[in-house]
Amino acid sequence: MAAYDALEGFIGSLSDAERSSLREELRVLRAELLAARSEDARVRMVHEFMRVARETPAAPKKA
Repeated sequence: MAAYDALEGFIGSLSDAERSSLREELRVLRAELLAARSEDARVRMVHEFMRVARETPAAPKKA
């Protein structure tokens, strides 16, 4: 599944802080990927997620 591979590669490129701030969004996206009807739809969802994630700064960690 190309979309899943692209998502995992993107997640691997994120810092720990970025992964933490996107944890809930990633959970939702993975569920939506399983429900998607086609690989094209999954690829579009992953690319949109990656675009938004790049534009959204990671939330600072609480001390």
